[in-house]
Amino acid sequence: PATAGAGGAGCVGEGVAGAASNPALLRPFATYDELAGDRGGWGELQETLREAGLMEGPVLFPATYRFFESSGEYDPERIPAWCDRVLHSKVGVVRRRYCALGGLRGSDHRPVGALLETSLLAVP
Repeated sequence: PATAGAGGAGCVGEGVAGAASNPALLRPFATYDELAGDRGGWGELQETLREAGLMEGPVLFPATYRFFESSGEYDPERIPAWCDRVLHSKVGVVRRRYCALGGLRGSDHRPVGALLETSLLAVP
């Protein structure tokens, strides 16, 4: 399947107008998601992230790996995966956008970006 996109770099995901993903299409991939999936052995990773105070936004974009280079087609020899992620603090951060940049096709990965808002404290 080809990736969908909206906006300049083909951004698909949370906070992107007109780039709603179809949850039914993403569900089969979710089982293999190492951060949020429900397969055995990954609960320990999830607990470690919770203890560190880290979180990820909802993954509302298609798998970002493995594509044929310079193409929007997945490589059928590999299981599609979300290899590129953005983790951030749970405290003092507002996530405005979390998306895959499907329009950037220079490798077999699609980059992932997040727009985070926080208040900085100036120390004298």
